Amino acid sequence: MGAANQSTWLKFVEAIDSPHLAEDPRFETSNSRMTNLDALVETLTEILSHRTTSEWLVKLEAGGVPAGPVYDVKEMSEDPHTIARGMIAKVPAATGGEHSVIAHPVKYSADPTSIRRGAPLMGEHSREVLAEFGFADDEINSLIDSGAIIEPAATAKAAE
Repeated sequence: MGAANQSTWLKFVEAIDSPHLAEDPRFETSNSRMTNLDALVETLTEILSHRTTSEWLVKLEAGGVPAGPVYDVKEMSEDPHTIARGMIAKVPAATGGEHSVIAHPVKYSADPTSIRRGAPLMGEHSREVLAEFGFADDEINSLIDSGAIIEPAATAKAAE
């Protein structure tokens, strides 16, 4: 939830049925709330612990307070809004098959974006990057043999 300005703070304390907090000298202003942050967190934790996240979201939305749940990765990937926005993409995995990744967060109306491949394996592009910088195959092989860089087995076999 967000209550970064005084107007939203007042809406927030009303929405959580604790208007007395607006008159508490420790919490009257943004500066006093930051000065007394530990006490504020303790006070709000006690109040908020008596309802579920879903119940608070309904009350906060009705009160005009910006709020949203804090999800773990599984919850986030299963949220209907995440699915509707296409925020999870399937991409080929370097080791075979495919896996889910977070899709491009910005959605353009005219030019769609996409994530077409997953993250590389550690060292997957070492050979090609070093070659771009002028290293010869024997120098690259020497670096790999010495353990200075690594190369996944599949890449090493393809280079032979």
